[in-house]
Amino acid sequence: MARGPATDLAVRNQTIQQHQNVIFQRQIGRTFRLAQCTVCSIIKRFTITGNSRPGKAPDRKPTLTDREVRLFRRHIRKNRHMAVADIVTWARQSFGNVISEASTRRYIKRCGYAFYKARRKSFLTSSDKLRRVAWAKCHLSWTPSQWKKVLWTDESIFEVPFGNIGRKVIRKKDGANDPSYYKRLVYKASSVMVWGCLAANGVGNLNFCAGTIKALDYIRALEVNLRPSVQRLFDRKRYIFQQDDAKSHTAKITQIWLRTKRVSVLE
Repeated sequence: MARGPATDLAVRNQTIQQHQNVIFQRQIGRTFRLAQCTVCSIIKRFTITGNSRPGKAPDRKPTLTDREVRLFRRHIRKNRHMAVADIVTWARQSFGNVISEASTRRYIKRCGYAFYKARRKSFLTSSDKLRRVAWAKCHLSWTPSQWKKVLWTDESIFEVPFGNIGRKVIRKKDGANDPSYYKRLVYKASSVMVWGCLAANGVGNLNFCAGTIKALDYIRALEVNLRPSVQRLFDRKRYIFQQDDAKSHTAKITQIWLRTKRVSVLE
């Protein structure tokens, strides 16, 4: 049973004084509204230690032993992307005792780890990064009015995740850039490819594509969505078309189509 708050110091001292004046414990309890066992404990503590100060409460027995803590630390070090519920299940099966989710989180923190959002691995190579820096330096002097003429376009894959894909990772505070802590990829997940565009004053059309966009698919998407988007965003003003260096964008047939339609492309 949990121990209640300690009796007030003045009451303890008066209890000792009453005891020294040979007053019965039951009468002392009635006087100060204390249980007889409390009076007895105060007197016994004074007789043994010479003061009425209460002793330290006994420490709570830890859920895991030192050996189990070492096994726990080894397990989370090898399973960085494991969810808390799975760690709780593993601990209960491995150690044979009931451990709560809150205790599991405390032991993770005690081992020097914590849950962080997993970073996504960059798909840019060193040459990609160099080309992007060079492009940024070439357009460093552009004015805001020039950027407002740009129609930005891109494709993106939207996946429908399932199962434990490792959104969270167990790591130490200084381990954010370790590749083993990056977000894990799920192959063959349900996904859809979307082409879209935007400018400084709004967004253009969205085009949903089935599977990977090839050059012919890209041209069909432009034929259907480019003109309506340009009319809505730029009216009859001149604009600059932006696209990245994806294979479907740099294909010869795509370049011919852009020249035929007299589309000014941002280099």
